[in-house]
Amino acid sequence: MKQLFLSILLFTAINTTAQNRLSISFFNDYPDVYHLALVFYKPDGTSQVRIADVKPLETKTYDLPVGTEIYVASRSQEAFAMKGNDLKANGVKPWLITTMNDNRRTFKLTYLEQTKKPDANDALGTWIIDLRPTPESEPYLKEFKFTKIDGKKFDGEFYGYPFSGGFLNTDWEKVYFAFTTADQSGTYFHSGFIEGNKITGITLNEARGFVLPWKGERKKEK
Repeated sequence: MKQLFLSILLFTAINTTAQNRLSISFFNDYPDVYHLALVFYKPDGTSQVRIADVKPLETKTYDLPVGTEIYVASRSQEAFAMKGNDLKANGVKPWLITTMNDNRRTFKLTYLEQTKKPDANDALGTWIIDLRPTPESEPYLKEFKFTKIDGKKFDGEFYGYPFSGGFLNTDWEKVYFAFTTADQSGTYFHSGFIEGNKITGITLNEARGFVLPWKGERKKEK
C-alpha cells in the first residue's frame, strides 16, 4: 500500500512538472544568418542567456517553464546580461511571459524584429558603407562611425570627417538616424536606418542637386 501511494505521488509530481513546461520555437525566415540573443528569467528566480546564429530556414527550439519572462536582447543588452547584470533592473519589459497557450508556438524572426523595441546603443561602432555613385560603378567603400550616443543625440565620423549633433529615433521598429556634414560645396544631409547588422541611408546636397542612396554592414570584429 505504501509503495502504491509513493508511486502515485511520483506520477503526480512528474505529470505536474510536465504540465508546467512548454516548448517555444523561433524560425529564421530571413535570407541571412540571424544573431538571436534571448534572456530567460524563470519563475524559480534563475536566469539564462541563450545566444545562437540561426541559419536561413533553421528553427531554434527552447524548453521552458510556464511563466518564463523572455527578453529579446539587443547587442548592448546581450553584453550587459552576459556580465551577470539584470536587464529588469533597467526597467526593460519582457518581450513575452510564457503561458501554456504558447506551447509549441513558432515565431518567425521577421515578426520578432517587428515587435521588439530597438536599442540606440546598437548603432555604436563602425559600419562599412558603399558610396558608389551609380549601380554600375565599382564598390566605393568607406567607414561610417557612431562614436558617442547620448539619449537621442549622437556624434560620429562620416567619409573620414568627424561630426556632432546627429539625432536618433528609436520609437519605431528600427534605429533611425539623421545628421549633417559640410564641405566647400555646402551642407550634406544624411539619414537612414539600422536593422540588425545592415544599414541603409541616403545623402542630399541641395547646392549640387546631388542625391545618393547607400547601404552597408557592421564592420566585423577581428
